[in-house]
Amino acid sequence: MKKINNDNLDSTDQWILSRLNRTIKEIDIAYSDYKINEAIKKVYNFIWADYCDWYIEFAKTRFYGSDKQDRNIAQSVSVHIMRETLKLLHPYCPFITEELWSYFKTDEEKMLILTTWPQEDEKMIDNFIEDEVQVLMDVISSVRNIRSSLNVSPGKEADLIIRGEQNICNSLSKHKGFLQRLAKLDEIHMGKEVEKPSQSATVVIKGLELFVPLSGLIDINKEVERLTKQIHEMEARLASVNKKMDNKNFVDRAPENVIDHERGKQKNYQEDLLKLNQNLNSLQK
Repeated sequence: MKKINNDNLDSTDQWILSRLNRTIKEIDIAYSDYKINEAIKKVYNFIWADYCDWYIEFAKTRFYGSDKQDRNIAQSVSVHIMRETLKLLHPYCPFITEELWSYFKTDEEKMLILTTWPQEDEKMIDNFIEDEVQVLMDVISSVRNIRSSLNVSPGKEADLIIRGEQNICNSLSKHKGFLQRLAKLDEIHMGKEVEKPSQSATVVIKGLELFVPLSGLIDINKEVERLTKQIHEMEARLASVNKKMDNKNFVDRAPENVIDHERGKQKNYQEDLLKLNQNLNSLQK
């Protein structure tokens, strides 16, 4: 197997390697505490949600790309993750993992049961990269959800406008190719001061406003209905937090960190609700 050169890794490579090492660490802790069910749940979530749902999707666009070096890196990282995953799975399904290992092991390596257990590399765990790629995934998922909920034809490419803090937009701009391919987009514009296009589908995530112009894509009335439902859901969340914060017993007795967490949620819900209402009003003009 080719050795992975960390200097040439894409952000998504760094992300999956960070997630792998974090998962190994969490699994080891679960085993130390004799929480076997929690350990296998960690393995399952990593394989299904991180590796299959996202990394393979990111990597596929590179497997068939024209950049040979980038293709080789994606392949090497994919194989490395698969090998480590088979080791993590082996205690639970030894026969199938042993069979799969025969396709991934080197000529010098023996059976999977004789290999060493994966070792966590603390240096590979990167909170910044995980947060950066999480925003990318949230944006892709949000656009896909808009397309799905509005029955936009898979063959139609949409445009996307992102309004948010410049540092987040700069981070997303590095992944423009992934956004275009995985969310089926054409033009992408982003920045702190970009204006919302008229008659656009809107989603608010983590302080970012995503606008998908709907002209030629969908029925405007249906989008008004969807946005109204989202506002009602946000109002219910805000009402729940307000009820807690208005409860003197809760405020007096809860730990300070819990109070701060609820205040943060309250502020975020208020800001998101304001943006949603503004966007609904502009859509109805």
